[in-house]
Amino acid sequence: MLTQGKSPVTISNTEQYLRMMEKFLSAQTKVKDITEDTYLKFCADIREYGYADETLHNLNATIRKLINITHKKRLIKENVLNYADNMQTKQKQDYRVIPKEEFDEIDKYFKNNEFWRLGVNNYPKYRLLFNILYYTGIRIGECIALTYDDFENFDYYRKGEEKPLRIAPTSSSTENQHLQGMRIKITKAYVSDIKLTKDPKNFKKRSVPLSPAPERLFMRIRAEHIAKDGNLDDRIFDWSHGSCNSAIKKACEKLGLKAYACHEFRHTFISNLIRKGVPLPVIEKVSGDTQATILKRYSHMFESDEVMVLTAMQNL
Repeated sequence: MLTQGKSPVTISNTEQYLRMMEKFLSAQTKVKDITEDTYLKFCADIREYGYADETLHNLNATIRKLINITHKKRLIKENVLNYADNMQTKQKQDYRVIPKEEFDEIDKYFKNNEFWRLGVNNYPKYRLLFNILYYTGIRIGECIALTYDDFENFDYYRKGEEKPLRIAPTSSSTENQHLQGMRIKITKAYVSDIKLTKDPKNFKKRSVPLSPAPERLFMRIRAEHIAKDGNLDDRIFDWSHGSCNSAIKKACEKLGLKAYACHEFRHTFISNLIRKGVPLPVIEKVSGDTQATILKRYSHMFESDEVMVLTAMQNL
């Protein structure tokens, strides 16, 4: 099935990878029994085994191809890869950051176009989804698990203030002022229609402050939802991981941009925080990744820290 119509070299290589996989998956394992946990454990085990990146890529590609073809032929009902995080085998320099100018183009695309399904234009919600991803860096599974009730207001009070002033966090007038805003509570992640939610990755429940742009979009969509007698515990985005990736790729294709994936919004968010000098413990708090993971994946962005250390010591 994996090698149909392929060259003898491809067939030989695939057979070799399947034999190598037997070290980590029993030969009796059926594709229908491969769950998200099974796939993630397989990825972790082959990494720990010490294979080179090229071998990791080939083994991962083989198991993913096996699952995808089995699902395409309708031998399994659900494709676990639609919600299981793909194993990252890229080098640090291969990760892509979405420039703000390109994100603005993507945002305008969903603002100025329509996609109707079952009598509903889906693009306003897609616009909100990609704004949330860009400005909060939450994982796509965490985003599509959000309910309207997961958004809450917060207040930072200064003593002596009688009337709180609501200020957009991007405003220069926020200094020494009372600040009100909105945050998102991350308590779950969407898995599939069979198993709707699970705890966030690393079991790190957290809250992330929301920038004004997605906050305004959310307030508008929530108002429309309430006007239609919707409940606040309803999910906002009734889509799968695959649908969201397809939507952003379609937009990029129409705009003549590189085809971005949902995970690259998260990479962009963390990269932007590092570039702006946000302390590592704060990045850990809002991203849900450990400091060790952040340092490992973004070590190339901390190279200027040595200059900061030397400059600080000169100014003692």
